[in-house]
Amino acid sequence: MSIRVRDVIFLPECPVCGNIISGSVVCDRCEFSMENARLEKSVFTLGTEIGDVQVAGSFSYEFEPIRTLLFYFKRRINSDAARYAAMKMLFDVRKLDIHGSVLFVNVPRSSKNRRKYGYDQSALIARRISGLYGGDSKFRSAIKRLPFSREQKALSGKDRKSNVRNRFFVSPFSRLFLKEPENVVIVDDVLTTGSSIAESARVLRNAFPNAKIFAAVFAVR
Repeated sequence: MSIRVRDVIFLPECPVCGNIISGSVVCDRCEFSMENARLEKSVFTLGTEIGDVQVAGSFSYEFEPIRTLLFYFKRRINSDAARYAAMKMLFDVRKLDIHGSVLFVNVPRSSKNRRKYGYDQSALIARRISGLYGGDSKFRSAIKRLPFSREQKALSGKDRKSNVRNRFFVSPFSRLFLKEPENVVIVDDVLTTGSSIAESARVLRNAFPNAKIFAAVFAVR
């Protein structure tokens, strides 16, 4: 009965543990756990074929609250989870060496999972970060994705790199109608080997040769 009453009156729930909260996105206990899961070094470089990409990473994937939050916003179970992730990521994005206009893009989700869950979680987070960032910033789903031959999660680092090669491209619409930004920030939920971000950076560099390329991720494995 308590669950039904909760659903009817829309009391806010912590997106990590599900407890009723008041006044903030997550409960105090989970907030404390999340902060303990923060990366010691929140800005690092990811070596790619087109040069080092500066990455803002917020949390370590090994902590249970982080994996729980990822589970929720990947499956759109709790609408506050993505908003909370964007707020936390914004703190680290502001540490990047960004000057001038910013285009936020996302590493695209597979069409299979978009159909299954009804949305692209990285696009939602990138859009929210762009809105919070302010200034001369915008979000576009500029990167498109062809089907992978195999699922990334089952592959080694070397195989992941070859699996994504030539699977991403910048949409013709973005090339034609989007003014070249001074900076592009690639947003993804989890960084494992960095192969998807590296391939995204490569196609963005081809599309916008004068832009500086950055990346931001919620969790690092």
